[in-house]
Amino acid sequence: MTGGGFTESVVEEAALAWLSGLGYSVLQGPNIAVGELGAERSDPTYRDVVLEGRLRSALVRLNPSLPPEALEDAFRKLTRSDAPSLVERNRAVHRMFVNGVNVEYRRKDGSIGGAQAHVIDFDAPDNNDWLAVNQFTVSEGQHTRRPDLVIFVNGLPLAVIELKNPADENATIWSAFQQLQTYQAQISELFVTNAALIVSDGVQARIGTLGADKEWFKPWRTITGREDASAAMSELQVVLEGVFEKRRFLDLLRYFIVFEDSASDGSGGKLIKKMAGYHQFHAVNVAVEQTLRASEHKPDLRVVTDPAERFRTTVPLVPLRAAAGAFGDPQDFRPDDFKWIGVNTRRRLQPGMFVAQIAGQSMEPEIPDGSWCLFRSPVEGTRHGKIVLVELRDDMDPETGQRYTVKRYESTKVQEGDSWRHERITLRPLNPEFQPIVLNAADEDRLKVIAEFVEVLPTMQLGVASSDSEAGDRRVGVVWHTQGSGKSLTMAFYAGRVVLHPAMANPTIVVITDRNDLDDQLFGTFARCRDLLRQDPVQAADRADLRTKLAVAAGGVVFTTIQKFFPEEKGDRHPVLSERRNIVVIADEAHRSQYDFIDGFARHMRDALPHASFIGFTGTPIEKTDASTRAVFGDYISVYDIQRAVDDKA
Repeated sequence: MTGGGFTESVVEEAALAWLSGLGYSVLQGPNIAVGELGAERSDPTYRDVVLEGRLRSALVRLNPSLPPEALEDAFRKLTRSDAPSLVERNRAVHRMFVNGVNVEYRRKDGSIGGAQAHVIDFDAPDNNDWLAVNQFTVSEGQHTRRPDLVIFVNGLPLAVIELKNPADENATIWSAFQQLQTYQAQISELFVTNAALIVSDGVQARIGTLGADKEWFKPWRTITGREDASAAMSELQVVLEGVFEKRRFLDLLRYFIVFEDSASDGSGGKLIKKMAGYHQFHAVNVAVEQTLRASEHKPDLRVVTDPAERFRTTVPLVPLRAAAGAFGDPQDFRPDDFKWIGVNTRRRLQPGMFVAQIAGQSMEPEIPDGSWCLFRSPVEGTRHGKIVLVELRDDMDPETGQRYTVKRYESTKVQEGDSWRHERITLRPLNPEFQPIVLNAADEDRLKVIAEFVEVLPTMQLGVASSDSEAGDRRVGVVWHTQGSGKSLTMAFYAGRVVLHPAMANPTIVVITDRNDLDDQLFGTFARCRDLLRQDPVQAADRADLRTKLAVAAGGVVFTTIQKFFPEEKGDRHPVLSERRNIVVIADEAHRSQYDFIDGFARHMRDALPHASFIGFTGTPIEKTDASTRAVFGDYISVYDIQRAVDDKA
């Protein structure tokens, strides 16, 4: 796209084409207005901003067990949020997106029941309704405005994109930014559910959030995170494909948006909405992958021979290739053919459950490569939307080359008379880097669904025969993000992701600094981001308090200075505080001299928490001669240096 034909309408058409390529439906705003053949709006004066039919359909689809009155309660709360300011209303709705909508309904016996209604399916992106609409007219008060592009998920407007003509010297991305400021003031209802704002002239593009000033609208430099996009690509294409690919956008919405209350105790200071930049988003995702690797414990599984424990505390360990024969027909199951292993889970074990190890990256991040997983056979209820173990009779999984695969099962059905038949079956990976396996109706007998996935079993939930089993190296790595690039917030995003990851089994996060003032500053950042952590962080007052706070069975975000890990007398060994593997130590400014194995931080931390994993964050580079830092934390896993920060105006 160059030359004199490069107009705003061309930019708009290109943006819609890129979104269509990501799997979005595309509609013209005028065509869904009241009175049109494809009408989806209900107000002829354009005062409605939610596509009601799509939202109601999504609530029914995502909450099949809730009665209509509960779904009506969810719809009402989503569309009538009440708070003093736009950003406070936005936070209230964002919490509903992430946590669900608290609803009430009357049970058959007359009592009042409560539940959480899901608004977005974060686990199965294609179970949501994705739509891009251009020229979407909105009226409010005395104003009528028409944003260029609005992105809807399940009928809710989650992103607004404002475009300008690159051929017009007076129309820049900052005039588009100013247009968005006008929209927020004059048609604020459109932004109550907003997650992201984009401005572009087709060449340059910036992404920001509700209420953000100009300096907080930043470029997005990469699509997959593995490398920067080619300089020949339009920045608009990069931000659309890099952010709005369905899985990445849902992750951004769920894990990488925070509302910071300027009062660290959450008592009602100024509320500021922030979103991760591309360097933070991808650094955190890599760091989480490395955390799972570093904390991995490859166990010698404890075999239990007592038949009385079967399906009470033990389940069979079944190779995938044997699962079809063992569980395809209950009459074929011979319990003595398998080893039975101890499983520590809150779930009630039942006949048909088994443990198998899953290889491959196609189901990451939910099922990391090499995970031990609990399955249940047969599948209970509908298969649609569930992760299942499937036998492919005439095909192979292109990733593993095996006839057995674990994927999300999606089916499209058509009605024939009084019955339904499959029109298409899709076995979909969760990792967007992998392609789905698609079978048409005629191919239905080419697969057999064996079992449904129940959960990843972290190794601390599997019976272990010996404490001498091979383990991960407990070195997550070092994140070097230059000063002023949001390092503290990156640490908070990382902690939030680790806390929520099922494989970490409710971990404890220990945040270490080497000075009291830094401890207070970093604690303040985390305290203002309590929604990310799903809990309030705590500060250790002294050595005794630190030991009390770490002597817990699970959970917690604990701040301390490294001095509290030193024993009373130089040369003494620190007592063991916890043997758990799901403890992650985050060290700020990890390059400093205190982190050494002789009589410093690392030794005493290893003595106190012998199976914890360590990650370092630093705003300055590690010296090439600094072997101690690498010995404790490992090598760089993300680098955002000063030159990149200057280029991005970070």
